[in-house]
Amino acid sequence: LLSMMFFTAGFLYFLFFQMAVYNKQTIPLNSKFIGKGSMETNYLQIVVEIAVFAVPLLFISLMKVVVGETITYVILMVVGILFIATHKLWIRNIYKRMMLRKYVNLESFRSTAS
Repeated sequence: LLSMMFFTAGFLYFLFFQMAVYNKQTIPLNSKFIGKGSMETNYLQIVVEIAVFAVPLLFISLMKVVVGETITYVILMVVGILFIATHKLWIRNIYKRMMLRKYVNLESFRSTAS
């Protein structure tokens, strides 16, 4: 459980933050993520959400078969701790890329606002 906590707080949050750079669609905070009509669906968000849930499960299952359960959880913990320890580097990188794309993103947000 502890290794999954570190993996989530490190690597998976890194993936979610990466999505912020490429997101071009406004999502109201008080509505559902996936609407009934697929016209408003943000496909990048759906792909990242599936990846965030599926990749760790596939990775853990594969690693358990290859190296065993204990080593798998140690690897997950180390990867998570590495991403947590280097958070300033990748958050700074995300910030710089967002600033390069800020006008593109702002225009997209305005055009998709309801």
